[in-house]
Amino acid sequence: MKLLFITSLILISYVYVGYPVLLAILSLIIKKPIKKDEFYPSITLLIAAYNEERVIREKIENSLQIDYPKEKIEIVVVSDGSEDRTDEIIKEYSSQGVVLKKFGKRMGKMGALNRAMQEIKSEVVVLSDANTMYQAEAIKRLVRNFADPLVGAATGDVRLESEKASFGQGEGAYWQYERWIQKKESEIGSIIGVDGAMYAIRRELYVPPSDNIILDDFVISMNIGTCGHRVVFEPEAVAFEETSPTWRDEFRRRPRITAGGYQALWQKEGVPSISNGLLLFEYLSHRLFRWLLPFFLITLFVSNWFVMDNAILRIFLGCQIAFYLLAWIGLITGTKTKLFAIPFYFCMVNLGALLGFFRWLTKSQQVMWKKER
Repeated sequence: MKLLFITSLILISYVYVGYPVLLAILSLIIKKPIKKDEFYPSITLLIAAYNEERVIREKIENSLQIDYPKEKIEIVVVSDGSEDRTDEIIKEYSSQGVVLKKFGKRMGKMGALNRAMQEIKSEVVVLSDANTMYQAEAIKRLVRNFADPLVGAATGDVRLESEKASFGQGEGAYWQYERWIQKKESEIGSIIGVDGAMYAIRRELYVPPSDNIILDDFVISMNIGTCGHRVVFEPEAVAFEETSPTWRDEFRRRPRITAGGYQALWQKEGVPSISNGLLLFEYLSHRLFRWLLPFFLITLFVSNWFVMDNAILRIFLGCQIAFYLLAWIGLITGTKTKLFAIPFYFCMVNLGALLGFFRWLTKSQQVMWKKER
């Protein structure tokens, strides 16, 4: 039992502390600067939409204001069987060059993107969600990374407007931590996964994932990374997105992410091989161990009950109990105070990951997506 306690403690510590420390050290040793320059390839802004009548007009208006040579950009909205006024609103902008790709029968986001990509001929494709609003310079700053021939994909800084959410402080702290990790991964090579709300890829490097893939952005970008091209983070390409309004909405989203990760691993899509070396190390450290964290946390707590040989171990168990009590208080009070919001968000994310594992195991996670944001 003591071995289980020590092992789980080491693994948890590695995920949250050890890996970031290693990244910081590696970034001092491995120097891979990106050769950025003014670069204006032909691009397609591809927006995925399903029943987005609430935001699609704002998104199109936002896209038309993008600062990029007009003759070099095409805006395409792929509507995956939308049943509301989404298609009708998009058609209003046809005179301004906005193209609607309408698929009557809903097939899921991945299937819709695969079909749309078959018809795209531009050099670069920028993929976006319908509820993500870009700064005017965002795409220009994103694609300048492709001046470097080694870069195959680039993702930006999508900032969540989480102040109104009951768990906003917790989510905000989590994303600050994630952005730091992405920055360091990008400095030494490639990041693991992109933000599906804003990322760009070289069209020629697109490898169609299976239509049943749940985490489309993750697999698309990892396929590029495993082919030897860099997937980088561009902090100056900024967009904004409203966060889930309630913790229940966010919790419904979390299991899907983890279930999609296990699915991709099981189907061997976007998984680095041993020959990918550094990318495989990042994949294991940043993704796989994260997906497994709920099991490490449960093992740590349970084994601690049976390993209380001294005062230090008893205090450690007390600290665990106190942490989960703070999370519980955060749940029942809905407070935004960091003391409660951070433990609550931590527990929510890991409980969602645990549920996601069982959804993958039982094949109960649907491919069809319903955005919570």
